[in-house]
Amino acid sequence: QLPERTFSQEFLAEFIDDAGGVFRGVMAAATAKPETGRRGDTVYVAGLDWALSYDFTVLSIINVNTRELVYLDRYNGVDYSMQRQRIKAVCDRFGVAGIVAESNAMGKPNNDELRRMGLPVRDFATTNTTKADIIESLAAAFEQGNIRILDDAQLIAELQAYEVDRLPSGMVRYSAPEGMHDDCVMSLSMAWHGASAAQRPRARSKEY
Repeated sequence: QLPERTFSQEFLAEFIDDAGGVFRGVMAAATAKPETGRRGDTVYVAGLDWALSYDFTVLSIINVNTRELVYLDRYNGVDYSMQRQRIKAVCDRFGVAGIVAESNAMGKPNNDELRRMGLPVRDFATTNTTKADIIESLAAAFEQGNIRILDDAQLIAELQAYEVDRLPSGMVRYSAPEGMHDDCVMSLSMAWHGASAAQRPRARSKEY
């Protein structure tokens, strides 16, 4: 369940240079086909990273049955009211079983509004620890060939550039290089986190 880098360092006590890329096999995984809405009894789960002006709001939707990213929407400069309407329209079209959405800062009130609009939103509070958990889970999925993604230039650029650094405390910090964004990475990571839970019957019945 861990990416090779983490396993080698934490369990094999190997020295690993923490600078550099996190995700391996990105291009090999970029073979998913986009979908426009729900197909039959397919289960879909979404990941949502909020932003308004400098950063980008990103909505990622994963087909749980095939473990493929089938929809990606990225934009900024759109007021939150319009964003919520746009998100609801897409999620209704796919009949999403759950949305894992960032709850930091402006995220929580927007999530509350989406819930009032009838969407199955689960708050995700991003901390250094929770971020590491979902990033490492996604990295492992790429390494093990368990996920396929859309051949989207922005998403691929963010994944390939993503970095990890070791802090003086011994903890690791995952982030985009200075001057780059990681909104697509975070949205996909949250979607994969939700999809992984949906694939476990007990977790699915509890969370969705």
